[in-house]
Amino acid sequence: MIVADLYARLRAALPETVPVLRPEQVQVPAEWQEEDAQGELVEGGARGQLAYLQQQAPQGYVQVETPVPIRTDGLVASYAVAVATIAPDAALAQDLGLRVRRILCGHSYAPEAYRESRPAVAQPLQPGAWLYRPTYERVTLDGLLAGG
Repeated sequence: MIVADLYARLRAALPETVPVLRPEQVQVPAEWQEEDAQGELVEGGARGQLAYLQQQAPQGYVQVETPVPIRTDGLVASYAVAVATIAPDAALAQDLGLRVRRILCGHSYAPEAYRESRPAVAQPLQPGAWLYRPTYERVTLDGLLAGG
């Protein structure tokens, strides 16, 4: 339910040119193979995350990870979920990450249902790919999403 909520919020607010991947799609960028204009695989073409960034996500992409329970009292439970942004350079990864934070957390005068629990700093994954990976917290009440 948290993954579906995150996906819906991010997909509604981010441009279509920015892919939003669910936890089960974590391998999509790593397994990407270069395609031609007709969508056919290019023999001997580029592969992996850099090819994915070039062809599918030149402005970066969002990777939603699996929520992890962090505490409960039997009725109220809190979950931590990392929402990473990956982009061709540090500035793009961080800018996209900050957009995601505003979508999920809102502003002090109009808060949303998520709270950033672990901030991030852009880190290099490999030449041409940067990661910005904060963690957010979401509360459930009796198994249902609470708030916003």
